[in-house]
Amino acid sequence: MTRGEIVASLKNTDSLTTLTAWDLQETFSPARATLKGFYAGMAVLDVIQHSMIVGDPHASLFDSMLGSLRAIGTDGSEQLAVTHVLWRALAETGHAPDLGRDVLSGESLGECAVYGFRPGLGGFSQDIKPPPAAAEGPMQTMWKVRVETLEMLKMLGGLAAAPSPEHIAALAGVGDSATAKRCIQLLLAYFRYVFSTEASGLTQFVDLEGVGR
Repeated sequence: MTRGEIVASLKNTDSLTTLTAWDLQETFSPARATLKGFYAGMAVLDVIQHSMIVGDPHASLFDSMLGSLRAIGTDGSEQLAVTHVLWRALAETGHAPDLGRDVLSGESLGECAVYGFRPGLGGFSQDIKPPPAAAEGPMQTMWKVRVETLEMLKMLGGLAAAPSPEHIAALAGVGDSATAKRCIQLLLAYFRYVFSTEASGLTQFVDLEGVGR
């Protein structure tokens, strides 16, 4: 977990790239100061590793990663820093959940206490009936989600692509810890669904935070 600038000779073959210079520009000391900070930093890197491919340029996601790594170690913000980069990775790859439209009816999402999140359709519905046994494809899976979790996702969606540590710390004070844990649990489950990966570093951080699978 360091940021630097390299000079390299890139090759359009399978041969190894020749590294000619490396300039260390930034370290993230809180990730080395506590176990929670270390797990949070590894979770951020795990999200990037499992959602991106080599050579695929996503400048705003890089900025989001830096913002999250810089926020680690500020008061109670590790969980939100990881949640933010999770959201941004989903958004950058075209998988951000639809937060305003009922994915079953196509109409605006109305207000209710509990919604049905359908990962195969990429969003929420007011219909919380379990999918029928004969359901196929994207209709097979549905998770019940509280309205508080949806509201926290909306706040994440409004956060800048490259938030400052102060922005993340301020948002960490919004809502209660149970809602924050449910939010990261939902995004982790959706991330696994979308990318078909366990993302072990991310899972270890969520487990450390006491969030059930």
